[in-house]
Amino acid sequence: MRPLRIAAIALSLYCSGCASISTPDEDEIGAFEALALHDHGEVLLIDVRSEKEKASASPKAKSIALQFGPDTWSGKVSKEEELRFIARIATLETNSRQLVLLCQYGVRSRAAIAVLRQARIRAKSVTDGYAGNESGPGWGAWE
Repeated sequence: MRPLRIAAIALSLYCSGCASISTPDEDEIGAFEALALHDHGEVLLIDVRSEKEKASASPKAKSIALQFGPDTWSGKVSKEEELRFIARIATLETNSRQLVLLCQYGVRSRAAIAVLRQARIRAKSVTDGYAGNESGPGWGAWE
């Protein structure tokens, strides 16, 4: 009886540790996976970076440029800009492809995803952006 109880406690501790392991958010995708899906025609890439950010480098992959927010990112976007962005996204012909948003470091695209989620538009953010961050080397490293 005792070995069984020890095994149950060990399993319980193991499983409780598993629950605390972070898993990728359903609204996020790594640059490597996004690029692979793009190459197979499964995603529609939306570049939400500012013109200044795009001037430094842009994806070679076919993308649609729809800037989200002001040129200087402060983390705040007006309601008018949010509604304009939603309207522009809603008019895109996706042909059943998943929308994937790309910005420089993954911050602007995550904010855009939150706005789209409120409008019930499903999309994913490239977690490591174009230039890379702590999540990974970025889209630019894989092209």
